[in-house]
Amino acid sequence: MGRMGDVLEVLFGPDDRIRTVRATIRQWEDRGLARRLSGRAWPRVGRMKEGAEAGQDRPRAWAATLEIWLSRPGCVRIERRVEAEDGTEVSLVVTDGDRRWDRDAEGHVTTRDGEAGRREATGDISVDIDVDRHFNPAQIREFLTELAVEARGPARVAGRDCERLRATRRPGRRLWPHWLGNESEEFEFHADLERGALLTIIGRHGGVEVVRYEALAVSFDDPIDPALFTYEADPGDQVEPRPAAVEQLSIAGEVERMPFVVLVPTRVPDAAHALCEFHYFPPSRRQRWPHLSLMYRGSEAVRGLSISESDRPKPDLDRYEWDQVEAGPDAPQSIRISDSGEPGSQRLVAFEQEGTHVTIRSDLDREALIDLARSFVRAGTSPT
Repeated sequence: MGRMGDVLEVLFGPDDRIRTVRATIRQWEDRGLARRLSGRAWPRVGRMKEGAEAGQDRPRAWAATLEIWLSRPGCVRIERRVEAEDGTEVSLVVTDGDRRWDRDAEGHVTTRDGEAGRREATGDISVDIDVDRHFNPAQIREFLTELAVEARGPARVAGRDCERLRATRRPGRRLWPHWLGNESEEFEFHADLERGALLTIIGRHGGVEVVRYEALAVSFDDPIDPALFTYEADPGDQVEPRPAAVEQLSIAGEVERMPFVVLVPTRVPDAAHALCEFHYFPPSRRQRWPHLSLMYRGSEAVRGLSISESDRPKPDLDRYEWDQVEAGPDAPQSIRISDSGEPGSQRLVAFEQEGTHVTIRSDLDREALIDLARSFVRAGTSPT
């Protein structure tokens, strides 16, 4: 079958090779380079005003060290130390299977219940992407199917024998940005073939590293104290609940608690095969107002379709140039579209309806996107 066949047999084989993990992961990203490359590696979005990107560059390099404890399928603890200009910022994520705690560097703690039910209802395979990209077999398989992979010989990481893999993007396929670093055009993986884990992930563009996620130390199947998967607030912590992500099947039951009118499109291309995931984001330090995100997957017709809703327009919309769309009898008062016209680019549509500000990002063609925008109704309402 050959070496590559052996690799695929492990990576696409049974999910029972990993029970517990204790690991130290080093993350490094060249964010300055990623910023400069983002227009080439990910579709250009909308028609940006001249000079709108000036001054937007982030610091060149970003680095963090993660201490990870994992007990599959749903318990994880991640202690993250990020190297900042004024010191080290320490944050924490703890999931006990059904409840999640997120503590930021300033002591703000959010809690979220119902994690296990959410994963079961939506078919979501993730626990936390910083763990999943290394140790979740289902997640690893999901992004490997988007890549062309070849074996390149042995490697050794954190004292363990691995197989070095080279991967490139398949034509017309797309990786979610948070999986591997969306600015990379080529990847190198060091796969632990005993466990089916990726101990090193490197993303490159033009031969230059953009991201590197690497295990500095790792052990498997050692006992882990269950107390690590609970969180006791420290004095001074500010603890508040964070609403659970809203999945498609329960959106009708969640509408009433939204602080704005929830709208849904009724003319989605290939709707019979398109799965929509609803995620509600309450006010936070970084974004002071709540918003709802609708992400579509499951059909090639809606790949890249995302919708954001809130009680106010997104601030970054002012960076774009817009064309006004002539309103129809069933259309919102005003629809705007930002379209660069470049091949492979994505378009933005923005409008207000019943006090809710909607932004759509998609690579649908212009007329299909406008038709989609004109089809929004209140959630739970049958289209006329």
